Amino acid sequence: METHELLARLDQAGFLLGREMLSVLWQSSLFFVTVFVLSFALRKKPAAIRHLLWTIAVLAVPVLPLLNRATELLPPSRATIEVIPAYTPPLTAMSPMPEPPSETTAAPTTAMRQHRDAPKQPAVFTGYPWVYVVVTYVIGVAFLTAVLLLGFLHLHRLKRTGRQLTDTRPLRIFEEAGHALQLKRPIPLRECTILSVPLTIGIFRPAILLPAGFADSLSESELRVVAAHEVSHIIRHDPLTLTLVSLVRMAFFFHPLVWYASRQIANLAEEACDDRVISTGHDPVSYAALLARLAAELQRSSFLANATTGFVSSRHAFLKGVDSIVPLIKLPGRGFLYVAKLSPS
Repeated sequence: METHELLARLDQAGFLLGREMLSVLWQSSLFFVTVFVLSFALRKKPAAIRHLLWTIAVLAVPVLPLLNRATELLPPSRATIEVIPAYTPPLTAMSPMPEPPSETTAAPTTAMRQHRDAPKQPAVFTGYPWVYVVVTYVIGVAFLTAVLLLGFLHLHRLKRTGRQLTDTRPLRIFEEAGHALQLKRPIPLRECTILSVPLTIGIFRPAILLPAGFADSLSESELRVVAAHEVSHIIRHDPLTLTLVSLVRMAFFFHPLVWYASRQIANLAEEACDDRVISTGHDPVSYAALLARLAAELQRSSFLANATTGFVSSRHAFLKGVDSIVPLIKLPGRGFLYVAKLSPS
C-alpha cells in the first residue's frame, strides 16, 4: 500500500471518527445537563442517589454510538441533523495523469513521458486534515491507557509488598464492621509504608490498605468509623464502578463533561460512604474531627493510585467530607462554626 493510499484511508477514518466524536459530544452533553439539574434538585437526598445518576450518565456514553448505528437501520422517516458536511476525498499532490493516446498513436506522447519520469511528491499531511484527528485520539487514549496500566501495577505492588496485618485490635474491629454491614467475605488487611490514608483496592478481591502504624494512632471509636467507611466502599462495589468510569474517561477523554462527571462520582462515592457511617450510629462530630485531622496530616497523595482507583485522597476531599457531615449534626446556625474549628489552618 502506497503512502498516499494509506493517508487517504486514515483521512476518511479520521472524518468518521470526528463525526462520531461531535455526535457523542452534543448528545451526551444534553444528558449530562439533565443529570446536573436532577442532581441539584436532589441535593438534599442521600449522596448514593446522586452517585447513581452520574454513574448511569457516564456509563451510557459508550452506548450512544451503538444507538446511532441502530437508528441508521430504521426507515428514513426521521429528520437528519448535519453535524459536519459530507466527506470529500483529499486531493493528492500528484499531478493529474494526461489523457491516454488515441488508438492511432503508437508511441507515448511527450506529456506522458514527462509524467512517468517525474519524481513523485512526498506524502504530506497538509492534504489530509482528518488524519490529525486520528493521531490526536490515538495519542490521548495511549497516554491514559499507560497511566491506568502503571496505576494498576502500582496498586498490585502495594498489595503484594504490603505487610499482612496481624494486630488483633484492627482485625477485630474491621471484622465487626463487615458483620454490621452484612459483608459475607473476610477482608484482607495490609499495611503499606508509602500510604498516607486508608485505601480500598481490588475489583473482584477487594483489600483494604492502611498506612503503617495507622491503627495505633487511632482510638477505638475512630478506628471503627474508618473501618465502616472502607467496608462501605466494598459493599457499594466502588472499586469496580470507578474502574469502569476510568475506562470510559479514557475512551472519551476529549469530552470535558465526562471528566467533570468522573470527579462527581468519586466525590459522591466518598460522601455516600460517609452517609452510611453516620447512619450506623457513629457520632458525626467525632467523625468530622477525624477527617479534619487526617486532612491536616495528609502527605502528598499518589497520582497513580488516585488516577487508577478514582478515589480522591486529597486535603480538599477530606475537608469536603467535613462540610457534608457537619450539617447532619442539626445545630442551626452553628455549621460554619464547626467547619472553622475542624478545618486545619
